[in-house]
Amino acid sequence: MSAAAYQRMEDEGRWHGNERQTAALAEALGLGPRALITATGGDEALAELLRSAVTTRWQAYVKPVVKMVPLPKRVVESALQRLHTEYHARMVAVSSWGAPGTTGDEGRAYLDGITDHFWTTVGP
Repeated sequence: MSAAAYQRMEDEGRWHGNERQTAALAEALGLGPRALITATGGDEALAELLRSAVTTRWQAYVKPVVKMVPLPKRVVESALQRLHTEYHARMVAVSSWGAPGTTGDEGRAYLDGITDHFWTTVGP
């Protein structure tokens, strides 16, 4: 990639490199998966995928997340399944008849912090 193309991406705050270029960027800067996603401007896109995965069928989101995050498929599958289960456990309490003090705030808060939950689940 040319220096001008790289500078344009830096200025935009959004990475447009291909897989090889992304791997080279991660290696050159010593970035792990989480830092790479942040450095390439993918935090919000990842959060959208994760929110969709936990609120619907998580299995449909394994491939898009694996494509975005440099982690093994089995790690992503396990994480999405766990996040889905955790989210729905919170929401069951809200939908239970007569459950005192349940407003759905806990589920919304979980979704707000979904990327942190994901990175905690997949480890360093």
